[in-house]
Amino acid sequence: MRGILVAVDGSEGSKRALRFAVELSRQTGALVHTLTILEPPTKLPFAFLDGGITLPSPSKQHADEVEAMVQSLHHDLPRERLNVMVKVGRPAELVVEQAEVHDVDLIVMGARGLASPAVRLLVGSVTEKVLRQSQRPVTVVP
Repeated sequence: MRGILVAVDGSEGSKRALRFAVELSRQTGALVHTLTILEPPTKLPFAFLDGGITLPSPSKQHADEVEAMVQSLHHDLPRERLNVMVKVGRPAELVVEQAEVHDVDLIVMGARGLASPAVRLLVGSVTEKVLRQSQRPVTVVP
């Protein structure tokens, strides 16, 4: 196994997914690519407002907190076997895209991320989209 992409958003599910990926890397020598995705600002149109309302994206502080969490969970993984990435965009599409860009053998994701309970059931909406869209194997960690 050459590469593993793990989606990390700071949720408990993504922490478990990261631990799984790090352990698999220890066994196989694979490079671990961690991917944290910040969603772009969202504009909601309202007829009574000129142009609508823009909902802000998660902050740089959130990205820094997630990166620090990633660093703490794999402190004994050699630096040359780790690639920490933070991107802005749509989560499912970026996970699939980055898996292709880095030619990984496996995508690892938590069953549920930080999305609100209203938009997820048994498997988070982003995880479900990645399962449908990816040409790469996907392991979902409960």
